[in-house]
Amino acid sequence: MKKKIILIISMIIILIITTQCTTTRETENSKSDEDKTKEITIMIWKAEYNQIEQMYGVLEVYKDKFESETGNKIVFDVIHTNTYDDYIKKMNVKLYLKDGPTLIFFGELGSYKKYVDGGIALNVDNKILNLSKVYNNLKYKGGFIPIGMNHYTLKFNKEKLDDLGVKEPNVNWTRDDYENIMKKWRAKEPRVFNMHEYEKVVLLPLRNISILDSENGNIDLNNSRMIQFINDARSKLYSGDYIPNSNYTYKDYSDIFQEIYSPRYMEMVGEERQHRKRKQEDLENSFRTNGLKSILTSRIMDNKHEIRSYTLSSPEVILPNVINPEDKLKTWGFIVNKNGRNTDIGMEFLNGLLSDKTQLIMFNGTDVGAYPVNKEIEDEIERIEKQRNMNQQAVILRKYILKKIENGEYEPYGHQDDKERELRKILHKDISKFIIAEEPYTDEEISRELEKLESRYNIWLNE
Repeated sequence: MKKKIILIISMIIILIITTQCTTTRETENSKSDEDKTKEITIMIWKAEYNQIEQMYGVLEVYKDKFESETGNKIVFDVIHTNTYDDYIKKMNVKLYLKDGPTLIFFGELGSYKKYVDGGIALNVDNKILNLSKVYNNLKYKGGFIPIGMNHYTLKFNKEKLDDLGVKEPNVNWTRDDYENIMKKWRAKEPRVFNMHEYEKVVLLPLRNISILDSENGNIDLNNSRMIQFINDARSKLYSGDYIPNSNYTYKDYSDIFQEIYSPRYMEMVGEERQHRKRKQEDLENSFRTNGLKSILTSRIMDNKHEIRSYTLSSPEVILPNVINPEDKLKTWGFIVNKNGRNTDIGMEFLNGLLSDKTQLIMFNGTDVGAYPVNKEIEDEIERIEKQRNMNQQAVILRKYILKKIENGEYEPYGHQDDKERELRKILHKDISKFIIAEEPYTDEEISRELEKLESRYNIWLNE
């Protein structure tokens, strides 16, 4: 009996020792693996993740290089939602997790201001060395780290411009110059109504109207300027200057523009892209081109560039955007999540994205990607332009836009107030019924409706 007890005790001791050794080895191996490879996550919305190759290609290129050289791993935390608003809701939950995502990606339509102002973004001043090379007004309070920027131009078919007898505008042209050209074109032949036309008739004029008085903290809607805008937009829609699109009503356009990147919006984009491939005789080309990318605009001006599987029918005149304040300066980049895991590695990754070498990759790409935010490589960019004998008008355009950015005349989209942008979105939905109504509203009727909206919005603003 004693022998059995001694045997059992011996087996228990051996089992404990073995278990302890195994546990220790596994822990050591686990620590060893963690030391070899540290992981950071980049949270990104599905719609923007799908555009990485086309719009943010340098991100994939440098990600592979960074992983290879450092042994660290970068994982995209892709949030699948149909709308950007739903993405923001899911993102907000993750930002408060312990060891949450390291970096938060903000594309061109992203609004990072509230996350920096709210202290969610880590202040990286003096922590990312190459950040000192970035144009000052692109950064935001040490919290937003821009990687690339865009100025979306306006473009005309040069042959059509000549047919109208219009002298080619220079880079100093104005909104009035643009409107005069379009009046001449519409007088010559009606234009097929599409999302680009809806944006110019309804959305862009609305964006140019100030509706939020930030100093006094109230909203001003019921005024002559807003009434005039509603009447002008309606007048243009029903003027006979446009051929209606048989697939959509004006209400369809209004509804679809409520949610950019929604499935229905993307369906419309696809349809109109196919239409542009088949029909290239429009005066104005709505394909979005970054005027800073002289390597691309030079080829388009010289009619040597193929865009998304179709070739331009003639050289194009490319000019600064004078009608859409939101397209004058858009940036993409990151914030470092204060509650993120391995933020030191995240900052190292961002530092590499801002390096001279990586930023030059962005400029040299002939796709529709962004322009470098690193001001220290401008001399090298000029050298490349001369070496490749680029179109001088493309170089003049790049320098003109860049000077506007340096002087602070173009405000980055993401710096703008979230409340006004959200308010404008709601307002567009509420007033579109006056614009697309079968029977026009009188000024008195519009004024009464605007007064109601103004009261409701002011309550919302002060909640």
